[in-house]
Parts: sequence; structure tokens; C-alpha cells
Amino acid sequence: MNTLSATEISENLDVKELIELEDFLANYAYELDDTNIEAWVNYFDTNGIYQLTTSYNESSKLPLGIMYCKGHGMMIDRVSALLTANIFEKHKYTHIFTKPIAKKLGEKIYCRSNFVVYRTMESGASEVFATGKYSDQIIKSNKGLKFLERRVTIDSKRIDTLIVYPI
Repeated sequence: MNTLSATEISENLDVKELIELEDFLANYAYELDDTNIEAWVNYFDTNGIYQLTTSYNESSKLPLGIMYCKGHGMMIDRVSALLTANIFEKHKYTHIFTKPIAKKLGEKIYCRSNFVVYRTMESGASEVFATGKYSDQIIKSNKGLKFLERRVTIDSKRIDTLIVYPI
């Protein structure tokens, strides 16, 4: 089970668990919106996976994506490159996302939500940067909720080369 359909409703999670899940997802977005990229890694399990792909690749069963990080090591390398090596125009994201649908199976929570990300450049120009869906596998650890996998599927086949930050 990689994704939930729009017709499914949240199951097997009580109100407290749903609130904890919604807070976790919102805090993830706030960290990225506040350009606190160093905190991004902490939202993932040690061996967690972050993948950014397109709906075209997904529907065509093409395994390659735009960004792929498996484990904290790759994520830390990504963050380090963003902070020290990559050259790009400063910008900020603003995430807006839907209420998640979720299902708990064993220890895992499978979750789906849709999103739109606005990007504001240093010049002040703002635009819709990406729309799509999150398909998540989440586990509760002794440190709170953590992504086992966050698969970000953007709707467009047209990719802006300025995807430097995770979405």
C-alpha cells in the first residue's frame, strides 16, 4: 500500500493521533517555509526515504525522479550542498496542504494529502511553484512521528530547475 485514494477516509486513528499527525505535517511545512533546512532531516527515520517525482513518471511506472534521498546520510549531504556549494537565487516557499487522509496498519501510518507550494523570490515576485500530492509512510518513534517514506508527486511534467529545497 503506497498511497491512499481520495475515496478513503481516515481509519484506525483516534482524534489524538489525527491531531498529532496533522501537527507533524504542518510543522514539517513550517520548517521548510521558514528556510530551516537543517531541521528537515529530523523529520525522517534514520533510514527514511524522500523522493520527488512527477505524476507522469508515476503513471508510466518510471522509477527515476527529480530528487531521491535514502537515509540521513544522503539527506545531510543534500542540506550541506544547499548551504555551502549550490548557487541559486534566494527564495522562500509557502506550503498550503489539504487535511490528510490516513490509515494505520500495524505500526505504520499511511497518509495522503495534496499541496500547493508558492515560491517568492528575493525580488518579491511570487508564483505557484508546484502542485501535487504527498504519499507518506510514517512511524511513531520514541522521538515522535517520523517519515519512513515521503513521496512527493508533482502534477506537472515541466520542472523548474530551481528545485533546490525539498517540497
